[in-house]
Amino acid sequence: MQVFKFKQVDSTQILAKKYLENNQKIAAFITESQTSGYGKQGRNFYSPKTGIYFSVAYPKFVPNREKISLLTLRIATEVVECLQVFFPDKEFKLKWVNDIYLDGKKVAGVLTELSKDGLVVGVGINVQTRFFPEEIRKKAGGITSDHFDKEKLTNELLKSVEIGVKQYSDDSFLKKYRQLSNVIGKNVVLEIGKRKITGLVDGIDNLGRLVIMSDGKETAYSSGEISKVNVDWTK
Repeated sequence: MQVFKFKQVDSTQILAKKYLENNQKIAAFITESQTSGYGKQGRNFYSPKTGIYFSVAYPKFVPNREKISLLTLRIATEVVECLQVFFPDKEFKLKWVNDIYLDGKKVAGVLTELSKDGLVVGVGINVQTRFFPEEIRKKAGGITSDHFDKEKLTNELLKSVEIGVKQYSDDSFLKKYRQLSNVIGKNVVLEIGKRKITGLVDGIDNLGRLVIMSDGKETAYSSGEISKVNVDWTK
């Protein structure tokens, strides 16, 4: 794997996607900060110098169409397991499908983007980030630990992504993903475009889909954004 390191870029995802257009080797793009980092649905990902941000480009990636829905979940699980090794006193959780939480706040995210040129996997982690813009302060948090080797953690995270990409079609990891879930058994609001589904999360099925019981009917969803958790329907 080739590794390119930067002080600051607009977005490692953008760099990796451009790289895919004319290159055949796997490559990682690591930066200390981003000016236009983004996550799911193109939303801005706050990326100050205190975090870890990288994207890995996999040229000519050929997806297993039957199992591709497991890709993001597998990588997110591997990332959490890596973080647990470095921060054993922290209790990380996964919010379907790609967000990593600590103490009720998002501290990391995984983004996978497929195109005709290949696959790009992005990881962003708020490691020592203590201060956030007011508009995300209630939702975003940092791991805030001073006792770790940032470069070593980044290298291990790259290995975790590699495992996730190579082994995502083996659904045995779902047991761990379900254990880490912070939405199973909770009342949620799932947004798919302008549509809102409210109901109880019964689980994650073997294709990584979110299973929701709503109006007496159980439905599995492969996409969408959980906008609310622990909703009180009595209010």
